[in-house]
Amino acid sequence: MDHRSEDSPAAIPATPSALPAAPTAIPASPPASPRALPAPPIPDLADAAAAVTGVPVVESLWVVDQLSRVVACRVAAGAVVVAKARPSEPRLSACARAQATAVDRGFPCPRPLGAREVGVWTVGIEEHRPGGRPHTVEELGVQVFVDLFLSLDDAVGDLAGDGASEIVGGRPQPVPPPWGDPLHDGADVWPERDVRLPDLRTDASVPWLREAAEGVRRRVAAVPGPLRVGHLDFETHNMRWGEAAAGAGPLDRLVSLDDWDSLGALPEILLVGQAAGTYTSTRESGTAPTVPQSQEFLDRWLAAAGRTWGREEWEVAWAAGLWTVLFNIQDRVVHRDVAGSLERPSADLAERLRRAGI
Repeated sequence: MDHRSEDSPAAIPATPSALPAAPTAIPASPPASPRALPAPPIPDLADAAAAVTGVPVVESLWVVDQLSRVVACRVAAGAVVVAKARPSEPRLSACARAQATAVDRGFPCPRPLGAREVGVWTVGIEEHRPGGRPHTVEELGVQVFVDLFLSLDDAVGDLAGDGASEIVGGRPQPVPPPWGDPLHDGADVWPERDVRLPDLRTDASVPWLREAAEGVRRRVAAVPGPLRVGHLDFETHNMRWGEAAAGAGPLDRLVSLDDWDSLGALPEILLVGQAAGTYTSTRESGTAPTVPQSQEFLDRWLAAAGRTWGREEWEVAWAAGLWTVLFNIQDRVVHRDVAGSLERPSADLAERLRRAGI
């Protein structure tokens, strides 16, 4: 969804010559969400792109509507930039700063060029980084995803409360998005979220689901340790890989990690646990990690990090991996698009709850 060229400027370009070179081909846009949400008009995104780059937009190449509206724009200089509109919130500027730091540290991702406020929306402009495609864990193996997680931590892990971010509710930015935030400070087990979406707090029709989410919240509430910044949509569909070159390592194939407004600051063990619970997921149902795949991710992360965990830490990690899963089920409940029975947890969920001590 978000792309940039290989040669990126070090700062927001002020002239056409500073913009990235135009790609030779424009890739197809990602699939649109079946749930249309309110979004600013496409011309507003194009105007924001022109204001940030200093170059008129000559055409819109594609539009994708998911939780955000995303438009690829070709500017008069021939380059392509990507405009992404989201409801304004303080965390977005911290995400953009972390993303820019990641690029400066050599991590493959789109460079943010700037942002404009358009009414209640923040429109972020990024360089276009085309190419590559998602690869499954069956294609790459679990270790590649662990290595990517560690590489991302090297790039942005130390940026929690980066000094330029305001503290909101006693928490440093970037505050995690709701689907990745079991530590949210709301009174209900489910957090507040984008007002364009149904309120998760209004439906308690699946008692075990609420009880499980409450158990996760209790289990992770007092996790010690410093905060790290991580990607809370660390899923296969946000990773684009190129073809293997002779002598290249697996991470050298990474074209881009996308969706950088999904960053959040959490204790390290929660970031690891959440990644283990989601990393194989594509946009298709039935692609979430199995319990053995999550176990292997955690085992390999511990080995690579030179760590060992006791029983309590293992339970916390498994609980962290459950939060996004439970959040997504509740989202389907309030959208009335649940497939199958929810009378009781699936066998996979029941095993994860057992391992989390819930």
